[in-house]
Amino acid sequence: QFDASEFRCICTIKSLNRSINLTNLGSTTGKGAISFNLDPTWGKIAYNPCYTFKCVQQLLNTAAVCKYQDGKPTRELAYQAEAHGTYYDNGTYAIIYKKIPYDTDIDVTVLFFCDPGEPRAPTIVGSSSDFIVIEWPTRLMCTGPSPTPTPPPPTTHSLSVGYIILLVIIALVIIYLVTGALYNYKIRGLRGVRLIPNSFFCICLGRNGCTLFKTEVGSIN
Repeated sequence: QFDASEFRCICTIKSLNRSINLTNLGSTTGKGAISFNLDPTWGKIAYNPCYTFKCVQQLLNTAAVCKYQDGKPTRELAYQAEAHGTYYDNGTYAIIYKKIPYDTDIDVTVLFFCDPGEPRAPTIVGSSSDFIVIEWPTRLMCTGPSPTPTPPPPTTHSLSVGYIILLVIIALVIIYLVTGALYNYKIRGLRGVRLIPNSFFCICLGRNGCTLFKTEVGSIN
């Protein structure tokens, strides 16, 4: 995605969800171009990856390409150039300006890669009469530190139906014992163990249960 605005040149690298704003990366024309020296016979050229080549000497307000070994810009060629960006798994982002049907035009490949150091100008790493390969290290291609992982929210256990029924039964038993003990104390005047509602039944149940348990264990032996 290329925003061909003279004062707002932004290349968005969708694979990294990151934008490169070239306005402040270094400029000789005030329009976001970064200058570097090619072969002495080519003269000094500024390159802006949102445009094609631009000749610094002319200080043009519009993008233009510089012909091979020719310092004069050819404005009409700039408008016919096509740019395509590709992101590679090794962290390199390549913008390729394809050659248009003019013998004097040049194919240009710009390779962006991560460099966390100070901003540096692009470097020509390969060239011939019909193509140029440029490497441009920039911190804007670095993926940056990983964000601090957010701890998962605490797990909230919802009460199951069985758990709710058990709580209701326990509450009813407590209410029964408390109200029964108060009734036996106030109304019937009972004291001690007999305060427990149906204490005789409970005591007999416990005694008989123990007797039954001993009898069964004895029969096994």
